[in-house]
Amino acid sequence: MFQILSILILFSPFLVLAVTLLLGGELSLFINYPSILFVIAGTFTAGAASLPLDVVARTLKPISLAFSYKHVNLHEFVEFFNRLSVSFRRDGLFGLEREITGKKVPYEGIKRALEKDLDVKVYIGVAKALKIAQGYKNTHNRFGTIDFKEFGKWIGEDLAGIATIKRVLELYDRVMIVNVIEKRAKKMLFKWFKKEIEIVC
Repeated sequence: MFQILSILILFSPFLVLAVTLLLGGELSLFINYPSILFVIAGTFTAGAASLPLDVVARTLKPISLAFSYKHVNLHEFVEFFNRLSVSFRRDGLFGLEREITGKKVPYEGIKRALEKDLDVKVYIGVAKALKIAQGYKNTHNRFGTIDFKEFGKWIGEDLAGIATIKRVLELYDRVMIVNVIEKRAKKMLFKWFKKEIEIVC
């Protein structure tokens, strides 16, 4: 019953409009351009006033893109992703990272999304490899945390006060860090499984 009543209430304005037109009324009676402008401008102003200025500024570009058309070359699009997949298969996450930072990426939105996603995956992957190198068979945090004091000795740096692998990768050479972790993780895996295990970071 309530659903039927809701539908009737929803369509009642359109019913009134239709009846008015049938009785000889004009559509222009229901259109008031100053009122429309006032509602649109008022809604935008009220929304902008309730948000910080930098948030409002960041929304202007996406809004403008919604009304602009950019032609996408399908062949170029496929080739771009094919290049990314080849780099990833060959060199892992760091290969993918080099691909999107070392060359001009034709799609800015995809580049930003990949960079954000890559950062998370790199940090997680390196942290898990480091835990393996330190002898953790289960890399979940509840089974132990990274010993940064020991890790600092491996790379010849004082990591006192550093509590995340993200910070280490920001301060020091990533390639050097990964190479050190990879060698020690391989040794630990060989110790566990008695055979060579390939690690791709």
